[in-house]
Amino acid sequence: MNAQELIKSVTQQVLDEARQSVPGGDSWNGTFAAVNKYFVPHCDFRRTTKLAVGRSWRTATSAQQEQVFEQFEPLLVRTVTNAFEQAVLSGGDVEFPPFREGGRDTVVCTVLPGNDGQPISICYRLNQSSTDGWRIYDMSMSGVWTIQMYRQQFAETLPNSGFDALIQSLTQENQRLALTHAQRSAP
Repeated sequence: MNAQELIKSVTQQVLDEARQSVPGGDSWNGTFAAVNKYFVPHCDFRRTTKLAVGRSWRTATSAQQEQVFEQFEPLLVRTVTNAFEQAVLSGGDVEFPPFREGGRDTVVCTVLPGNDGQPISICYRLNQSSTDGWRIYDMSMSGVWTIQMYRQQFAETLPNSGFDALIQSLTQENQRLALTHAQRSAP
C-alpha cells in the first residue's frame, strides 16, 4: 500500500465510523473515538514531539521527554479530530489531489469538506519504515505545518523557562480543551 492509499483508507474509516455517531449523538466524541481507533495507530507522534521540540530535546531528561510526549500527543489528536469533525458534519466527500510518490519520505494531501462550506486542506508528511510501514509524523492544515508551528511556540518557552514550564503549559492546555469539549457535550 502506498502512502496515498493509506491516507485514503484511514480517512474513509474515520469518516464512516464518525458519521454513524452523529444522528442523535455527539459528533466530536464519535469523531475523537474514530480518530483514535483508525488514525492514531498510523502516526509517529514521538517523532513529531521530538522534531517540534528541536535541539532542546537532547537537554531534557528521559522523564521530561516522556512527559512532553504524554501532554503533546493529546493536543495533536484533538487537532486532527477537529478537522475530521468538520468533514463529518458537512457530510461531503474528501478529495485527493494528484499524488507523486516521493521515496521513503513523502507528502499526501487531502481536501476535507468544511462544515461552513469552506474546504479544509490537510497534507500529511509520512515516513516509510521497514518495520512499521508508512507513519504520519507531521500535518499541515491550511498551509501551516504542525511541527513548524509548535517549534516556534516551544522555542519561546524552553530557553527562558525550561521543560517543566513547557510540560505545565501543555498540561494546562489539555485541561482547558478537555473542559471545553465536556461543556460542549453536556446536554
